[in-house]
Amino acid sequence: MQAVLKPQRRHLLALATLIGLSPALRAQALASTSGQPLRLVYFDSFAPFSQRRSDGSMEGIFVDILNELLGKRLGLTLQHEGYPWARAQQMVRKGEADGFITVPTEERLSYTVASQEWVTQGRFTMFVRRESALRERLSKARDIEALRGLTLGSYLGNGWVKSRFSGKEWDVSYATSRSHALKMLAAQRFDVLVDSSNATQASLKATGLDQEIVELAPVLESSETRLMLARNSPHVARLPQIDAALRRMKADGTLARLSQLPLDAP
Repeated sequence: MQAVLKPQRRHLLALATLIGLSPALRAQALASTSGQPLRLVYFDSFAPFSQRRSDGSMEGIFVDILNELLGKRLGLTLQHEGYPWARAQQMVRKGEADGFITVPTEERLSYTVASQEWVTQGRFTMFVRRESALRERLSKARDIEALRGLTLGSYLGNGWVKSRFSGKEWDVSYATSRSHALKMLAAQRFDVLVDSSNATQASLKATGLDQEIVELAPVLESSETRLMLARNSPHVARLPQIDAALRRMKADGTLARLSQLPLDAP
């Protein structure tokens, strides 16, 4: 567990990134984190990006990228931990963990600072039962307006869905996990699952529902994930270094290589 810093020092470290302190003060802020592990939390059932191994440790594209970026290139000591996604986000909000990789939303930005450089790029699409009467109609959808009047499904902690489909006009059912949401869709508990294309395809294969549920072609929105660090994390002052390292990883091809889906993924 990382040491607890006094509020004044936590505030100084955050300001080093947020308002751009002098080089001397920035160096002081960075030096104060030397040797402190950076505690990263992940959705523990988000294959191929993050998932729990049988021994409890974490693996996946996000883990590989951060090991290269923060561990190898910046020399930081890392702790990778997986939890249900809603809990992982609460840990960062409460200062119990330093950060995560995800799509920035207004709510998440209220308690974190995001990297300027994206980490991965993805697509949000629609999934329906193969025999659904909605399949042909939704295959022509241009945006989320086509989903009005339908019952939607997602999982707890999905900030993209929460930010796009809030309000009484939307009927959204939340499952405890993506795999549970897919099972609910197969059982006709709701009409459409809206989710990340790559991650949902991997879950379809893992749950054996890839013959019952199909992905529709329209892309509702493209997304970019960022590394997001808690505003009170002692490591938030490192974000300029992190952005510079991410740019180098993009330029030398390392980020593209680490972002490739496993050969056995759909």
